[in-house]
Amino acid sequence: AREYTVVVQLERTGADGAVVDRVELDRLSATVGAGERWTRRHEVAPTTTGETLRLSYLLFAGDAPAEPTRADARHATHLWVTVEAGG
Repeated sequence: AREYTVVVQLERTGADGAVVDRVELDRLSATVGAGERWTRRHEVAPTTTGETLRLSYLLFAGDAPAEPTRADARHATHLWVTVEAGG
């Protein structure tokens, strides 16, 4: 079995696709055996608002660094989201 950490963050990107701002929303940990699969349902409550924000999931073997980025992650995936201010 191996321990993994998933970092969930909301990223704002510039016109060139580079991340210009990121906010960490959550960290999830799991120990997964060879050939096994782990899934977890969770909710996010972003405080950053805007259109075309990238909700990213970054996978790290073991602990994640203090300031994780996509370049440091073993695997990464994302969803494009729009977050509107509540009222």
